Amino acid sequence: MACLNRARRSSDNNNRHNPTLPSATRSIEWFSFPKEGSSLKGYVKALILIAIGLAILIPFASSYPDGLEKVAETLNVEEAEPLWKGLMPDYTLPAIENQYLSTLVAGLCGLVIVSAAAYVLGKLISKQKQ
Repeated sequence: MACLNRARRSSDNNNRHNPTLPSATRSIEWFSFPKEGSSLKGYVKALILIAIGLAILIPFASSYPDGLEKVAETLNVEEAEPLWKGLMPDYTLPAIENQYLSTLVAGLCGLVIVSAAAYVLGKLISKQKQ
């Protein structure tokens, strides 16, 4: 691209952001659901890589409160007792005593739940288009 003249480079850059061009839709294909009859191997591989990334990065998660919790703490605002505590309060599973393992399993559960919801939603949307 360094050997292209300046006018050509700027027109190429402008065309990258034009949604009417077919080349602009190529990046969207990566996010689309597989065609009927194709396998989900690529998606499963991506989920496995995300799970491995979670396992590696969870120990580095901050244990400090987020901004809103910090402001509430500074202003001495008492936290109300929740009506329902949820399945994974504070991104952990109460049944698992090991903090690291509890957070890891909660993260993996969240990954599976969100992936399944996205898959089902994608299937519903694709059925509506047909």
